[in-house]
Amino acid sequence: MIDFGEMQPLLGMAATAGPGAELILSKLGLTGPNAMRMECAAWRGGGTMRLGGRISNYVTHFGDMLVEGGVGEQQLRVVPSDAVAMQANRFDIGGMCDTMLTFADGNMALKMGGDAEQMPMSPSEMMCMQAKMMIGINPKTEFIDYLGDSLVFYRSRSTGGGGVMSGVMLLGLSNADGVATTLGTLASRINAIVVPDSQGYAQITTWSHPDCGEVIALAFPGLPVPVELSLVVKENWLVATLNPQAMVAACRQFSASTSVQDNPRFASAVGSEGTGAVQVNFLDLPAQLDQGYGIAVGRMSAVSNYTRPRRDASVGVPMILPPYADLADGTEPCVLLARVSGDDLVYTGSCDSSVNVLLTGAAANLSAMIPLVAPLAAGITVPAIAQARRSARETLDRHDRHIEEILNPNEEDHSMEERADD
Repeated sequence: MIDFGEMQPLLGMAATAGPGAELILSKLGLTGPNAMRMECAAWRGGGTMRLGGRISNYVTHFGDMLVEGGVGEQQLRVVPSDAVAMQANRFDIGGMCDTMLTFADGNMALKMGGDAEQMPMSPSEMMCMQAKMMIGINPKTEFIDYLGDSLVFYRSRSTGGGGVMSGVMLLGLSNADGVATTLGTLASRINAIVVPDSQGYAQITTWSHPDCGEVIALAFPGLPVPVELSLVVKENWLVATLNPQAMVAACRQFSASTSVQDNPRFASAVGSEGTGAVQVNFLDLPAQLDQGYGIAVGRMSAVSNYTRPRRDASVGVPMILPPYADLADGTEPCVLLARVSGDDLVYTGSCDSSVNVLLTGAAANLSAMIPLVAPLAAGITVPAIAQARRSARETLDRHDRHIEEILNPNEEDHSMEERADD
C-alpha cells in the first residue's frame, strides 16, 4: 500500500523543488487533504493467480476525464478475434491533453514571473502559434480539439503474426474530417522541411488501398529502416501501424463479422465484465506459448547444465519445463480490468499461476521483438560495414602506393626527366 496522505512531509519537500512543483503534485492527487492512496494484492486460488487493487480518491482528482459508459462494443469491435494482446481505454483524451497544457502553462508562467491566467496569451497558446507558423497547424485547435474518448492497442495474428510488427493503435476522434485535413497539411509542410535537411532520406509519402483509402506513411528512401509508419483516418478512428500490411489488415477489421468478443478465451475470462470498464487488458497466453516455448526450453536447459555438478553429471536439476502439450493444457489468459467504484478506481484481474507458463509467455513476447530488432540491427550495421570496407580499401591503396614509392624512389624523377627531354 502507498498512502500519499502519510507522505505529506516528504512530498512537501518535493513541492519546493522548483516553480510549479507544488501545483503539479496537487493536481496529480499526491498532496492535499484528499491525497490518493494505492492498494494492491495478489493471491493464488487453484491454478489461477488473482489480482486486486484500489486507488482511493481517484474520481476527486481525475473524474472530469472519465467517460460515461466506459468500454463497450464500439471499442471492442475494432479488435480482431485472433488478437494475442489488447488494451482498450475509455477516457477524455482531449481533456487529458488540456490538463497537461495547463500544467505546462502554470510552470512556465512561474518561470516567466507571471500568472498564466492574467497573461494576455498563455505560454501554451504562444507555443501553438509558433507551431502553426512552422508546421502549418495549431496542435491545440487543429488536433487536440479533434480527439475523442477511446484509445485501443492490440497485436494479432491477422495483422502480422502477433509480434511487434503486428501492432495497431487506434485513437478515437470527435472530428475525423478535421484530423484528415490536419494530416494532409502536416504531410506537405513536414516534407518541405525534412526532405532538404535529410537529403531525401526521410519523406512523407502517400499510398491508397480499397480497404483503407489514402494512407500517409513515413518512408526512408535509400536506407534499410525496418518500419514504414502508416496513418489513416478510418470512420471515427485514427489508425497507426508500423507497416502497410498491418494497416490493410487493421482496416479490414472494421467490416469484419467477428471481433475479440468472439474469442472463446476472451469471452470466458472477460465476458460482460469488460462492458463499462475504464480499461480492459487481455493477454492471450495460450495463443503465444508456441512462439516462446523454444526460447524457454533453451533457458531451462542452460539452468540445468549450469547447476549440474561435473563430478557426477547424472545428478542435477530434473526437467524444469514440461513438454509443450503438458504446459499448454489448461493454460489461462491474463486479464486486468479497471472500473470506477464510488470515488475510487478499482482493479481486478486474473492470470495463470504457473511460473513456467508465465516465463514461456514472457519469452514469446521477447521473440516478438526479433522481427523489429533484427532488421533494425542490420540497418545499422550493414552501412557501417560497407563504410568500414571502403575505409579499409582506401587505407590499403595508400599503403600500396607508399610501398611502391619506397621500392622505386627514382621512378618519378626519371619520368620528369623524360618529359623535359621531349
